[in-house]
Amino acid sequence: MLEGVMEVFQQDGDAPGWQTATIGDVVTIAGGVKHALRNPGDTAVAAILVSDGQLERFFHELAVPLGPGEAPPVPTPEAMQKFFEVAARYEYWMGSPQDNASIGIPAAS
Repeated sequence: MLEGVMEVFQQDGDAPGWQTATIGDVVTIAGGVKHALRNPGDTAVAAILVSDGQLERFFHELAVPLGPGEAPPVPTPEAMQKFFEVAARYEYWMGSPQDNASIGIPAAS
């Protein structure tokens, strides 16, 4: 972690749970482990992600270039459908609203 505080959930083994990562911490998540990330505060988080090429290809398929200072658009139903299709093709698990609620991530309002 470079800046801020991030909470990391890992559903691994008999003791799933949240871990708090702060500046200087390293968090390791093994492949295939269901996990979630959340920012518990109002301060932006900066982190370095190290992964294999598969995650890079996943993001590359979904990336939409933005101009300097341009905010990302609100996702359309078509963009969300593409996201779920690409995630399924890469065998990435996407938590449902019920999955998220069960580990303390509230639905977006």
